[in-house]
Amino acid sequence: RHLHQVDFDLMAVFLMQEMGADLDIRDIVRMILGHFGNGPHPLTTGNVSASAGPHASPGPPPTATHRQPPAQITFSPKTPLQAQIHHAALLVNATLRHYDRTPTTSIPFCVRYPTYTDVLAYSIFMEKRCVPLPEDRMVVLIDGAGICVGVGVPPIPADEDGLYLAHDERALMSLNDMVLKCKWNAEKEKIVYSEVPPLGDLQTPHPLDMVNKGDHRDPKPKETKTTTQKSQSKSKKLSTKDVANPTSKPRGKTTISFQPYGFGLGDVHSSYSKLISIMKTDWPPQINSTGMQDLKIPLDRNGVQTSEVQGHGTSWKVPRVVPTLPNPQRESPNAVDAREMAKVSHEMCFYSTLSLWINKGFLSQSIAVAEKGVKYLQEKGCELLQENLSFEKNPVLAARTISLNTQITTHRDKKNALLFDSNFFFGNHLGGDFLLPSLGVAYCGLQGFSFHGPLRIVLHGVAKFHFPPNLQQPPRRYSVAYWARESSFFSVGRVSAYTSGNKVFNHDEYWIPMYPKYNFNAVHEVYSTQKSSSRIRPHRKKKGGCNTGGGCSKKSRLSGD
Repeated sequence: RHLHQVDFDLMAVFLMQEMGADLDIRDIVRMILGHFGNGPHPLTTGNVSASAGPHASPGPPPTATHRQPPAQITFSPKTPLQAQIHHAALLVNATLRHYDRTPTTSIPFCVRYPTYTDVLAYSIFMEKRCVPLPEDRMVVLIDGAGICVGVGVPPIPADEDGLYLAHDERALMSLNDMVLKCKWNAEKEKIVYSEVPPLGDLQTPHPLDMVNKGDHRDPKPKETKTTTQKSQSKSKKLSTKDVANPTSKPRGKTTISFQPYGFGLGDVHSSYSKLISIMKTDWPPQINSTGMQDLKIPLDRNGVQTSEVQGHGTSWKVPRVVPTLPNPQRESPNAVDAREMAKVSHEMCFYSTLSLWINKGFLSQSIAVAEKGVKYLQEKGCELLQENLSFEKNPVLAARTISLNTQITTHRDKKNALLFDSNFFFGNHLGGDFLLPSLGVAYCGLQGFSFHGPLRIVLHGVAKFHFPPNLQQPPRRYSVAYWARESSFFSVGRVSAYTSGNKVFNHDEYWIPMYPKYNFNAVHEVYSTQKSSSRIRPHRKKKGGCNTGGGCSKKSRLSGD
């Protein structure tokens, strides 16, 4: 492995994203600790030191750096997001206190870039200066506090005896077959054939800017037609020119998503505005309409608006909307799409399992909580949901998105759970490095490479990819992402609390904690235990076959490594 420290503060940036782009980090910490107190939430016990810097060992909780009113009333977190924000504030406060006491030390990232607007400006500057990471080994990225902010994994070597296809080759074949049968649009964006990067090394055609701010993945609006064009298109068929030049009006999809469970991509039933409208008009409680978002903490000029904080008070004890669990979701109801997505899932089960075990190794506590939530869904969810989960190799990060020849805008996945999302890359392309401008690094995006990390917080994009001039096959560049929505895990805690008598707003046993510090020994122990517990078939010499036992060796390698 290659351990690489980056100039970044994951906890501070998380707070800035959740609390406000123009708020100073010191003000954010003051408001959060002023509301939730200086004592740690049970999920954070032993993770923060008051007297040392970001690399300190466990110790008592810190106190706020700013003077607070005497005998101030504090409140405990009521939702997963509130607990995560409180935990992050304690960690950042420890960093700030350490710097204030020893100003001769290096200036922390959150002091040099105290607002999220500053972080965005820094990321825009660094996007054209990302340093390539090694490609011949696993790469582990840690921030200034020692928290893992990314894991890069190179392709698994092909079988030496040639009896089995390499995992990346098998995945590529299934993806190519899917695109052919589902009639995807492989040339929605201009295909570039070149031996050298058309924009220069590690340059993206859709960079981060202060307009998009990393909030959107799609570089173009979903609807670009004017009102006149819309009305004309309803009564007008394709012209001869359109038929002769199909690229003038690109048709067919380039991206498809599948969610075994969730509230959908932009599902109105999971939005707070929809919930409010229902609460004002519907009584008695409605079961089919839910508000399952873990809401941001409301602020005013004086700090946290206590009366508006989700889960506080008693109004939630008489709900007008009955909480519900997530249901199976898919972007396309097309039978061919669904069939091919299922086939690809089977052919790529190795990568689904790899995504799960990256999380198990680096986020053992978080994945244990998430698996507990999934178990609740398997027991209490609808029959279709239970059936879907029974076939998933990775039921935690079971949602997946497949993109073909797509150049994305540098962004962050702000609705995802605080786990390690996974991105796998396949194809016959060149370039296409995975850019991490906030971290100042880039990881290889060629066939079989993958990157795993907290992509809800970390901005990420893709360098311009291109294809060899002498390419004989159709140009193909795929991105396959595995992820999970925060709202799904929030709903488990809320429904569990509601069905247990509604005495608390959300059961904290289903709250995913914040990202821990990287511990090589702990990660190694997880993988060693998994390897020793895996079924490894004994080496046997077959009559009439090779004496090397290549087949058995391969199976042992898959189950054990």
